[in-house]
Amino acid sequence: MTEVPPEFTARIVVHNRSCWVAAALSLLGAWLSWMFFFALYTAGVLVFETVRTGNTDLFNPPRWYWPVGIGAVAALVLWGALDRWQRRFALPPDRPIIGWHLFREVLLIPPRMTFAIWDQIDARILLSARERGEAWDLLQAIFASRRAEATELTQEFPDGRRLSKLLTSLQLAGWIDLHRGEESWFYRVLSDQESVLKTLTAPPSDEE
Repeated sequence: MTEVPPEFTARIVVHNRSCWVAAALSLLGAWLSWMFFFALYTAGVLVFETVRTGNTDLFNPPRWYWPVGIGAVAALVLWGALDRWQRRFALPPDRPIIGWHLFREVLLIPPRMTFAIWDQIDARILLSARERGEAWDLLQAIFASRRAEATELTQEFPDGRRLSKLLTSLQLAGWIDLHRGEESWFYRVLSDQESVLKTLTAPPSDEE
């Protein structure tokens, strides 16, 4: 089994810890945004009932309060899921910062924050000891080639699914990035990580 430097493993540990922290913050954001949504909904119901019946008793909401509220939540979640599916990999739109589109963005904050909880957890790097060794070997191969074409990597790592997992893990850990060339895609080590890899891959010096 390939010996993996402690720095390589530590980078994975730090990344996974950051994912858990981000998931916890997303959970807090989702809870606060849903509470804010229900506060606005409750205020709207109160104003509507006050105008319609003159009743200002908050402890006796109308019968349709909960069905309509739950339906609105379901509609927001469905809308957020559709928006996530359509725009997950889309670039930010080129439009003015201030505009009516902000109304849509504010409404979608609760479902987006809810989906973000799982997205943060799913972004963890889950590699076995063997896979970490393979990821380290793959990183060295990319570093040695300077510009690793995707087709070249499949020759050394024929298992496409495993190769994709290793490449994604290296990207998440901040070692490599994917670039688009004139004819194909290629991977290369991030410029600020080259000096780190040179230190990790340098042969140990003999001490007198």
